[in-house]
This record gives sequence, C-alpha cells and structure tokens, in this order.
Amino acid sequence: MKGLPDPCDFGLDVINDDNTAYLLPDDEDDHQRDRILRRYARLIFEDQLAAWWLDERDGPVKREVRAFKKWFVVEIHSMVHDFVEGPIREV
Repeated sequence: MKGLPDPCDFGLDVINDDNTAYLLPDDEDDHQRDRILRRYARLIFEDQLAAWWLDERDGPVKREVRAFKKWFVVEIHSMVHDFVEGPIREV
C-alpha cells in the first residue's frame, strides 16, 4: 500500500504486517481473474483505506483498478483451507 501523508504515526511496515485476505469468486484463467479484480477493486480499495485512514481527501479520487494496482500489491491464491468448525460468518 502506498504511503499516507504526514503526520502519520505508523508506516508501511505496520500496514503490511498483517494483510487482509478477500474471498472472491473462483477464476479459471488470467482473463477471468482480471475481470473479477476489476469487479471488486473499488470495494476492496474503499475497505482498505477506511481501515487505516478516514480522510478521503488524502486518498486517490479515482478508485478504479489502475489506481488500485498502484496502491496495493495483489496476491491471488487458489486455495483456502478452513479448519474452524461451523459456518463462515460475514463480519
């Protein structure tokens, strides 16, 4: 994630210490993966910015996939293992 304006009492090392994982629809190929990322980029963008910084003037005005890719490192993993008993809950 890109830097935040000063004064900021935490740095990128703190922000990147415990990354958030998002479960998205399954993809079959890179083309479909890009389409899924475009569909969810704004939602993830706003969720991540709201978690760390509430002044929207400091973030990018356009929160489309191009800006998303500049602000965030995206890792896509095809497997998730759930070892917790019970249904998955939305929080």
